[in-house]
Amino acid sequence: MREWLIALRKDRGLSEKYVAEALQIAQPHYHRIEHGEGNPSVKVAMKIGEFFGIKWTRLFEPEEEKAS
Repeated sequence: MREWLIALRKDRGLSEKYVAEALQIAQPHYHRIEHGEGNPSVKVAMKIGEFFGIKWTRLFEPEEEKAS
């Protein structure tokens, strides 16, 4: 799960549907990206990066394991 991406969206008070529409992708696809159920294409990752003001390559970095 990309908790950092979910936090970015929620901190701005945005819904998954709103972000997906702004990125011009389907909401279920965006949901899968946020929840780590798949990686976006480079094109979509670049759109996400531009939308949130982050480096798009962050979407391809391994997620940190939470301490048990």
